This record gives sequence, C-alpha cells and structure tokens, in this order.
Amino acid sequence: MGRARTILFLVVLLLPGCASQKRVESAPSAAPKPVAAEKESSRDKEIYSVLEYRAEDEHTTVIIRYPQFNMPGLDKRIKDSAMKPLAGFRKTIEEEYLDADMEAEGANPHYELIVDFDVRMLTRDLLSLMFTQYIDYNGAHPTTSCASLAADMKTGEPITLQSLFKPGADYLAAISQATVAHFMDTLEDADADWVNTGAGPQPENYEVFYLQPYGVVFYFNPYQVTSYAQGPQEMHFFVLDDPMAGIMAPDMIEKLQETH
Repeated sequence: MGRARTILFLVVLLLPGCASQKRVESAPSAAPKPVAAEKESSRDKEIYSVLEYRAEDEHTTVIIRYPQFNMPGLDKRIKDSAMKPLAGFRKTIEEEYLDADMEAEGANPHYELIVDFDVRMLTRDLLSLMFTQYIDYNGAHPTTSCASLAADMKTGEPITLQSLFKPGADYLAAISQATVAHFMDTLEDADADWVNTGAGPQPENYEVFYLQPYGVVFYFNPYQVTSYAQGPQEMHFFVLDDPMAGIMAPDMIEKLQETH
C-alpha cells in the first residue's frame, strides 16, 4: 500500500497545472503524449506514464487521463476503458441535446466529459484502477460515475469478478446477502426494493470493484442502491473474514496480503 501511495503522490504532481509536461490535442485522432511518473526503491524501479487526451470545440470539452505501464495488452485495455464513455457522450449530445439547447435565443450550450483515474492498489502482482467519469450535459447538475479495472501485473491479464473466487463458488449469493443486509441497516430511509435490485445477486451489480490490501471493495454508483443525494456507496470485504474466506480463490487471498 505504501508503494501505491508513493506513486499516487508522484502522479498528483502531474495533474492539470503542469501544462508544459502534457500535450493538448485539438483533434480526436491525434495520439496523446506520455508523461512519466516513477518511483525507485532498493529492490526495483516502477514506471508508468500518464496520458491525456484533450479535444475541444465550440460546444464540447473532453479531457481523458489514463496510465500506461509499457505492457501492450494491459495498456490497450486501460486505454479502452478510459475512452469508453467518449462515443456515447458525443452520440447523446448530437441526438438528444444540441439541437434542443440551441433553440433558446442566444444559446451557446457547452458539454463536458472528464475522465480521470485513481490507482487503488499496485504491487508486483496486482493493479487496481478506478476511473471517475464526470459528464455535464448543460443541465441542472452534472453526473459522476465510476468504472474499474483490475489486472495481474505479471501477465497483464484482467482480473474479473469471477476470477476472485473459487471455481463453482456461489459468490454472488454470499456477497449480495451481506451487502443487502449492510445497506438496509446503514442507509438512511433505505428502500428495500431499491437495495435488493441494485445489490441483488446479479453480476452487473458487482462489476465495479477495487482491490486493497487484505480485501476487495464493491462500489455502487449513484442511484444504484439509493438516491443521488446520498451519493455512491461502498461495501468492504476482508478476505480473511466471512463470507469471503471460504469462497475467495486462495491465490487471490495470498496476493491481496502482499503490500509491495
């Protein structure tokens, strides 16, 4: 965890404001330029680049940031995940918003898509990323949601929800039962139908998660289990405690106990 926090500190130094270190793109087809963030220790040296895609026109601003690790397969998956909201954002503007917003006298609507990332865990075996997607359709308030990506740092292969658990384990039932009970107990004015729908034992309800030392955290976007006003919700599981200890894959338990 200490190493991941150190890398995060270094990445913070590369956030907007260090414009001379980043390349701003005016055309969607142009390739972003990497900015290196690195950390050295007595045992190893780890480097990843932070890429920024930027496209602006009269009515839209798009800024998308994502890391690259010099691992082609993994880097492509990371880039694809970061860029995924772009096509839907542009299509929605063109089909649903722009023409209607332009009808108002003197209107000059502006729409924004900003995607950024957070490294939640980075060890010699595991990478866990969260992507924050901020979208403003020129409405009363913008929307923010999160997506996630986890990978094996030795192979570059993705870590899926299913791969966290033992083959054949009824993991959805176990984590859903605990999650529903937790939200019903902790959410103010919890709505049973809402919670049971958003945290029920369906894989799509648990597709956003991040890894942390000794555990896994499931993330529920606004509106998934409760109102927008109450914000996103999280459910933390520790791999050595019930119900996870009996259903999680042993190799994953071992890797989650590594902090470097």
